[in-house]
Amino acid sequence: NFNNNSGIGWSDIFILTQDEDGPGEVEVPVDPVDDYIVFDVDIFDLNENVFSCRNVIFACIDQDNPRLEELLENAGDSSVGSFEYGINESIPNSKNAPLLCPGNTINEGIVRLDGIDDSTQGTYGFIGLNNGNGRGSMDMMFSTSCVVNDPDV
Repeated sequence: NFNNNSGIGWSDIFILTQDEDGPGEVEVPVDPVDDYIVFDVDIFDLNENVFSCRNVIFACIDQDNPRLEELLENAGDSSVGSFEYGINESIPNSKNAPLLCPGNTINEGIVRLDGIDDSTQGTYGFIGLNNGNGRGSMDMMFSTSCVVNDPDV
């Protein structure tokens, strides 16, 4: 859920992915071309009208990374990959990162991220809304794979 009440004007949406090799691992590899998640993004207004947005890739990468083209080819079905995003034109990212739904100007509604391609075993997200002057909120989401690799389980 999002809105621009109380002067909210900025959004920060981070999603971290991980792919663990096995039990007891102490290091988690984070390769932007191998560890990513692709989301189909939709925004709903308060009347539950749906506005279809673009597919986005969350990976440990930014628009200046030389491996971005390789990620876009590998993940397919998206034209943008980033570590963080803003919601839309009404509530953009606080650091000028790409938007989940460019061209959309709804200032109150719901963002739905529907995972369509996941190369990871764990996905952790942080969603922040703020007024740019020290006040805001931060929510968290997480998802883990349902794949069980241990034959004794």
